[in-house]
Amino acid sequence: MVAQLQLKYYTPEKYLELEEKSDTKNEYLDGEIIHKAGGATNHNQIAINFCRAFPLTIGDRDYYIYINDVKLWIPAYRFYTYPDLMIIEGKPVYQSENSNIVTNQCFISIMIDYIIFINTIIGFLWFTKTNV
Repeated sequence: MVAQLQLKYYTPEKYLELEEKSDTKNEYLDGEIIHKAGGATNHNQIAINFCRAFPLTIGDRDYYIYINDVKLWIPAYRFYTYPDLMIIEGKPVYQSENSNIVTNQCFISIMIDYIIFINTIIGFLWFTKTNV
């Protein structure tokens, strides 16, 4: 007999409530809560190296860089995530009075995942010109 996995659906509000009390970071993707593994030294080094190489001003536009602890909400995908590196143009726009959830369009958002024993860099580049 094969045991079936029972997936539980969470609302974004319930996720945020649970995340506030959690000792670990968790991400949210369309009803599912996904545990986020901790980083490693080479993981942080990749993000820091990219951060050091990126200019904070290009032309007359200012950019803000955030690493690891700032949550990004992407409403089109119902996705709360902690990008390893997030670059936004202009000042951050917050979801509410909570100043650790950014809703800006991202110029660049990079997530670095470790799968089994293989270090795989997964870069998600969001070059959007309209709000999602």
